[in-house]
Amino acid sequence: MGENTLSENMPRIEKSPLRVKIALGYSGLEVRSTVEGIEKLPLRPCVVAVTHLSNVDMPQVALAMADRRKVGFVGYENPLSLIVGRENFFPIARYRGIKNGYDLMVEQFKRMHDGITQEGRTMVIAAHNPTQDWQLPRNPGIGAVVLAHMTNAPLVPVAVDIQSLTPVAKARDISRIKNIITNKKYKAKIYFCEPIQLPEITNKQLKLAMRVFISGEENVSEGEIKSAKETFKILENESEQMMWSIASKLPEQKRGKWNTGRTVA
Repeated sequence: MGENTLSENMPRIEKSPLRVKIALGYSGLEVRSTVEGIEKLPLRPCVVAVTHLSNVDMPQVALAMADRRKVGFVGYENPLSLIVGRENFFPIARYRGIKNGYDLMVEQFKRMHDGITQEGRTMVIAAHNPTQDWQLPRNPGIGAVVLAHMTNAPLVPVAVDIQSLTPVAKARDISRIKNIITNKKYKAKIYFCEPIQLPEITNKQLKLAMRVFISGEENVSEGEIKSAKETFKILENESEQMMWSIASKLPEQKRGKWNTGRTVA
């Protein structure tokens, strides 16, 4: 992991190139989105953690920011990456169904880190693993939280609500082709939540937690394991805070377990 983090006094960042906007627009032909709260985005690069209820959630959020931000897009390798451009796309490994719900590759975060701290990108990353149903999963993802700590960047949760009672724009969904051909569009609302500036976790603590719980390293002492557990618990709690924020913007039937009446700004 890099040691560089963001300066609090960074200048306003540049916009995304036209090819990025074209590619992102093409990926969301089934929806017509309106945006709420985008003015809450900090003036410096940040980590934008987005719902992954459909395959268009993240591209639509990136597109909403493209005229005011130089975005980086984190996702699985697919044809979109060729259109967006390799320099704007940050690939991750496909989800392998790990027991604890976390499927991170430590080395992949180095390039994301540099994309934020050196290239001035606002990074768009999933807040959780993709789901097959139409509601938030029980387990939050911790990738967005880890990246925010690595870069000292604000974390901005974002909810995308496609207004349909049944799942829309899922992977391998044949109806997507029909929707595009017939020009059927679903209304979608994009909600930018209040930014979260996470309390500092030292790089040493973060690296240790990832070595133990993500990479599965076994050559560690009991004291290191204890410290890693404490750090990882903090990361999990912060990830839950992110999910509560997202859930507060979704209709009840999409909140899953994050539907206990908790109030989030």
